[in-house]
Amino acid sequence: MNAFHVFWTPSDKERSFSDCFILTLILSAMQWKLTNVGKLTFYGDRKTVEFLEKYRLTPLWDQCDGDTLDQTIDKNHYDTSTFVTIGKFAAFLKEKAPCAMVDVDLVIWKNLSSLLKGKKAAFTHWEYSRPDSIWYPGNDRLPRPDGYQFHPAWNFHCLAVNTSFIYFSEDKLKEYYVNAALEYMYDNKWTKELPSNSAIMFVEQKLLAMCLNELNLQKESGPLIDIIWNSDTGNFHILPTNPNGWKFFEWDNNSLATHIWIAKQTIEQNEKYRTYMCCRAIEMILAADARMAETLEGIESVRKYLELLERYGCSDRIINAGAASRVLYDHQ
Repeated sequence: MNAFHVFWTPSDKERSFSDCFILTLILSAMQWKLTNVGKLTFYGDRKTVEFLEKYRLTPLWDQCDGDTLDQTIDKNHYDTSTFVTIGKFAAFLKEKAPCAMVDVDLVIWKNLSSLLKGKKAAFTHWEYSRPDSIWYPGNDRLPRPDGYQFHPAWNFHCLAVNTSFIYFSEDKLKEYYVNAALEYMYDNKWTKELPSNSAIMFVEQKLLAMCLNELNLQKESGPLIDIIWNSDTGNFHILPTNPNGWKFFEWDNNSLATHIWIAKQTIEQNEKYRTYMCCRAIEMILAADARMAETLEGIESVRKYLELLERYGCSDRIINAGAASRVLYDHQ
């Protein structure tokens, strides 16, 4: 099964990424190659691929494509400032099933063969999606292009799905969903009355669930982690199949996945936790491939964490010295 990462943004500015973003991206690529078989491709804009080239990160992927999405996505008809993840859909059209999309802030720690066996489609987890919420507006509130009509068989009351990971076993289903999303986004001017995130959550997460529902593929599709996120409360609703929940943002290679996701902003603001995250990520990267040390040394924002590890020996000792913390949220 081939897989791909996407980071595409239509800007000519030189790319600059945070230390935690870079290390998470490295881990995401490395772990996928270590645990799952197949070609791994990075689809990005030219400036992002130049960033990867500058810091000698391109060998983490079998191919780094900085041209296809720039040439494919027509900015005259797609509002890329609202539908910022449109690159995922364009990349899916370039890939042949079976294939998977892995978000750049998602690290898969395990082989997925047994979980994906017999599935038409898979995603990360479920999400509650009341059709009148700010994140999942009902079809009467969703902006649409002139003359556009929602498919009469789409059920707006079904659960949404988190699509930090998406897998399709067949091209027919993949292309049906992708083309449905592109059709909705084409010449669609998003209203300022709704947050732009709700646009992404519809085309990525609610629409995929509705397509699976429409095609009666619910039983042949499913989540990697059987748990339900409630965006209104900011918590997971625990299911009997997963009674221990999921500490999604924590580095834990005994779990199935780590998803930095909505913890990004808090991590950036919590210096001691970010120090722990970055130091622990470096330890995991070097444990997987000690040759990455030279590459990491060449990344300015990462070098300070290498120096901490050299001084203290390991992330646990850095925590004991008071320079880092495993606690991100006050309630932990």
